[in-house]
Amino acid sequence: MSIVILLISCVSMGLHLRAQESATNSVEILEAKAAKGDAKAQCELGGMAADVAEALKWYRKAAEQNYAEAQCEVAIAYAFGLGVAKDEAEAVKWFRKAAAQNLAKAQCNLGVCYQKGQGVAKDDAEAIKWIRKAVEQDYAAAQGMLGICYYKGQGVAQDYVEAVTWYRKAAGKDDAEAQYNLGVCYEQGKGVAPDAVEAVNWYRKAAEQNHVDAEFNLGNSYLKGQGVAENAMEAVKWYRKGAEQGDAISQTMLGYCYATGRGVLKGNVEAYKWWLLALAQKNKMASTQENALREKVATLRRNMPKEEIAEGERQMLAWVEQRKKTAAHGNVKRGQQ
Repeated sequence: MSIVILLISCVSMGLHLRAQESATNSVEILEAKAAKGDAKAQCELGGMAADVAEALKWYRKAAEQNYAEAQCEVAIAYAFGLGVAKDEAEAVKWFRKAAAQNLAKAQCNLGVCYQKGQGVAKDDAEAIKWIRKAVEQDYAAAQGMLGICYYKGQGVAQDYVEAVTWYRKAAGKDDAEAQYNLGVCYEQGKGVAPDAVEAVNWYRKAAEQNHVDAEFNLGNSYLKGQGVAENAMEAVKWYRKGAEQGDAISQTMLGYCYATGRGVLKGNVEAYKWWLLALAQKNKMASTQENALREKVATLRRNMPKEEIAEGERQMLAWVEQRKKTAAHGNVKRGQQ
């Protein structure tokens, strides 16, 4: 038996080493091609880079050779300030270059820039034009964005039924944003008959892709027993997922669960920590929500010993520091409806 195990281990190790060697050779081949000015190789190296600065170096080299995929990546870097100072106008410039080469991802992003007036004057008609170009290429994110346009009546006549049509197309391609928005439509009965069970179904699909608003809504569904059997512990699970992503509303609800002992062992320190984290994000909640939360925090503090207050504040600061070290670049996925 031991000989068989040893042989299996040796074979497994050999396969692992050959895989590593193959990966190393692949990188070396790409580097050799990139050094000779191969734009595709440069773009692929950008996607394999271990850090943002290295990735941007290779993307820029390929972008300057008019390689559309790389131009789109450079645009995203400028849009979010990844490895470079945030510059929305520069982002639009690179999105436009890639969009002109019929890259659907760039066309969709350029449409969003026009829709939001980011780096360019707000223009709903121009936004729809570019989003439709991407839709014509069956690009899921663009289909979802077109759904949002119909839902809000931006650049097109408001039409909830049409919004649902486009959400469903994108959701069927596993687009988390569209899945979340379709869940909202089922919950609110807009463009479709109200159906709490179906709403939960779509919220779950999006939440399983870390869509923060879907996580929150799924948590609410479990807490209230809407479309699913009431389960406070399951609600806490989904609130926590959103809270750990830095979502202020999820942090507020998770704090509430700790303060009241719903779905979790009651704990004032934990409640205080999550509420402080939520309040630290003033721009992430309405003023009425913020004022109500401040009152809850004040009430909680009056019933906490100084040691617990100090511990809650210590944990809050520790969470912030840890998030700085581990937070992924980019934005949290959240809904736009």
